[in-house]
Amino acid sequence: MTSGPSMIVAYDLAAPDLGAHYYTGAPRAVFCPSCGNVVDEDYAPSEISLFRYEAEIDYSHEDEPLDALPEDVGYTYDGHCLVSERFRRTCKSLEIDGIDFMLVNRRLRAYDLRPRRILRFDAERRKTRFIGHCVDCDDHLEVIGAHPVFLRDVVAPITDGIFRTDLRFGSRRGRHFSIIVGVRTKERLEAEGLRGMEFRPIAP
Repeated sequence: MTSGPSMIVAYDLAAPDLGAHYYTGAPRAVFCPSCGNVVDEDYAPSEISLFRYEAEIDYSHEDEPLDALPEDVGYTYDGHCLVSERFRRTCKSLEIDGIDFMLVNRRLRAYDLRPRRILRFDAERRKTRFIGHCVDCDDHLEVIGAHPVFLRDVVAPITDGIFRTDLRFGSRRGRHFSIIVGVRTKERLEAEGLRGMEFRPIAP
């Protein structure tokens, strides 16, 4: 006797690398002076630089600024999810609330996607490792183990919405949240033909 397919409660939003650094040129006050972690989570660059990027060789051509975003969704090296004007307008037309869009490149109309609603990550089940505690900012230098995503207190599908995890993963100034998408919201975004999105299923 074979079992049926596993339940999917939500999706982890993945997308291509943009070959850009979110925090280039950021003021010192954005970071912990002792460990370098980001302590000002509200910071947004006035104009992030985006160039033609070759993922195969992990190289940004800094003499070739982009004329347009190659995808509607992409990630910086330090884990910020940048989206296009088309993505922003799609979310507005679909009435997906609970998210902010911080304009970080006026010429390309690129936005930092910032969900306001938070889901608790189950670090115990995932066996996430917390390395190097900093006494100054009361945070860890590294948090390793973001995938696959395990969520606390989620036993049924999350239908609608775009969320972020409570934990930030990665190392120092590269620490970042994971972005979680509800099952119906994922289907509605896919139906709009937005480019660059990849959805990793999350089991209960």
